[in-house]
Amino acid sequence: MKDILLDIRDLYVNFYTYRGIVRAINGVNLRIRQGEFFGLVGETGCGKSVTASAILDLVRNPGRIEGGKILFKEEDLLSMDKKRMRNTIRGRQITMIMQHPIAALNPVMRIQEQIAEVLVHTMSKREARRAAIERLAEVNIPEPEKVARYYPHQLSGGMAQRVMIALMLSSEPPLLIADEPTTALDVSVQAQVLLLLEELVRKKNSSVLLITHDMSVVAETCDRVGVMYAGDMAETGSVREIIFDPKHPYTKGLMQAIPSEESMELEGIPGTVPDLVTPPPGCRFHPRCPSATERCKKEKPLPREVSEGHLVSCHLY
Repeated sequence: MKDILLDIRDLYVNFYTYRGIVRAINGVNLRIRQGEFFGLVGETGCGKSVTASAILDLVRNPGRIEGGKILFKEEDLLSMDKKRMRNTIRGRQITMIMQHPIAALNPVMRIQEQIAEVLVHTMSKREARRAAIERLAEVNIPEPEKVARYYPHQLSGGMAQRVMIALMLSSEPPLLIADEPTTALDVSVQAQVLLLLEELVRKKNSSVLLITHDMSVVAETCDRVGVMYAGDMAETGSVREIIFDPKHPYTKGLMQAIPSEESMELEGIPGTVPDLVTPPPGCRFHPRCPSATERCKKEKPLPREVSEGHLVSCHLY
């Protein structure tokens, strides 16, 4: 498919610890189209950020990518030369906005210099410094000339996140990974940052992989969404399908745990997330699933298309 920008196929990632092998990613499949805003949701520890790290080839010891392919523009990133990955893909073709922007910025460089450092590869130093201020203005930072001279510690949380967006979009990357970009921000600033991110990527026709645990954020911003559970991709579909017509028992449980206008009564999912050192055989959700069968306890379900573009990894379908 020509419009597929990123295609993850059967990705496996393990971490080798003193407790044993943590099987963090268990054969994940994921596709992101050109110009698409894709949400990746799931509980803490389900493998969302590890998947992002694998895309950027940032899984380090004690972690190891054990199998699979990550095709970006039809080229496998996992078999790419490390130097080429560092010089042409990471930070240029694929960029990432971190959870804690102030910690991700260089504390001893002024904001203008950090943005100009990205731009100087395509223009002169003077042009890059001028363009850095323009990038700050693009992300609605007041008095961009003044803020350009700030150091990271002089920024508020919301302003630091805007600077990170300006920095990451400076190279106009085809794919932007946003890992919990609004976690540390208050609600009003969260909405502003997400709206800004959405406007900028639509204008530049970039694709976004938004990692979050907040379904309300996904509902407001994303085109499609993938639901992860314990290293598996449980379900993938349009935001409307996932919210109004979920198929996987885990996704249904998530939706029932969100308050709605009809009912403020929350219904939790029984049990706990499995220990990934000793994950259950078969479907990893089966110990908590009200619809589990003997087959679920023995055989891992493969993704099945229940309607166009709507994939569910469940033996019920």
